[in-house]
Amino acid sequence: MPLISIVLPTYNGEEYIEQSIESILNQTYKNIELIIVNDCSTDNTREIIESYANKDNRIKLIHNEINQKLPKSLNIGFTEAKGEYLTWTSDDNYYVPQALEIMLDFLQTQNNYVMVCADYIILRENNRQAKREVSVMPEKLIAYCGIGACFLYRAKVAKEVGLYNEKRFLVEDYEYWLRIGLKGKIGEIHTPLYYYRHHKNSLTSKRGLEIMKNRLELQIEFMDSYFSTYPYILKLPVYNELRALRILHIQGHKSAEEILDSISSLNVSSKALYTILKDYYKATHNKIFLNAIKKLGLQYKIRAYLLKRRVKIIR
Repeated sequence: MPLISIVLPTYNGEEYIEQSIESILNQTYKNIELIIVNDCSTDNTREIIESYANKDNRIKLIHNEINQKLPKSLNIGFTEAKGEYLTWTSDDNYYVPQALEIMLDFLQTQNNYVMVCADYIILRENNRQAKREVSVMPEKLIAYCGIGACFLYRAKVAKEVGLYNEKRFLVEDYEYWLRIGLKGKIGEIHTPLYYYRHHKNSLTSKRGLEIMKNRLELQIEFMDSYFSTYPYILKLPVYNELRALRILHIQGHKSAEEILDSISSLNVSSKALYTILKDYYKATHNKIFLNAIKKLGLQYKIRAYLLKRRVKIIR
């Protein structure tokens, strides 16, 4: 039975970390090691994780002497990992009991895949739930991060890819997946195996706009590598959408008209163009992108109005 290493970085995670740890220890697949990296928590996190470590020898604790942030904490944890398969999770999320067993079975029976990811459930503070489906074909991966939060990858590909980029805080996972995506096939499991908690203190909630800006930068950075590694993308509609993304990124537009003129020859649908302009407006708060949305038609004027209100509330 191959060993699975799970890294759990935590900072002040006392509210939810017990549920996260329990979901790992209660997996139907038992040959695991859980490496918890405590990133200088100031609440009761240390006491909680030490109580679990005293009861289960599959748990290894690492206490950072200074706060290192998520990418560094991941690297600290994975440097200690001994597993043939690797994953990591967050202190406010949790697995369904069969998650690791199902993902491991996929990779053991599909030798040509380097990684697998699974659908997950978003838990909102109002007790509402929403299912999210993963989508990780190369053209999807470079267009948006569709891997989600539940995944398992081979340690041997991790050695090829290297450590998480510590300069990419907030998008360290997406940057890593983009590198893995250039190494081989990523599989999809369309059964929810994970619960992702979306709350006011999560990074996604607190720094969502900054995350979006960094994600756009990563897409620009990796675009050419994906085009050369997967040339079939050049024949798909997403190719022109990504070209439009790059044009908006590198050109200093002075008006909405200039934006639309610069990408008018790319044959990008209004729907796709709206998504691109929306992301740039969220990331930059530049009204030029909002004005360009309004010029797409009446329905987009309404969307622009609603978008402006949402971004104002988030800020």
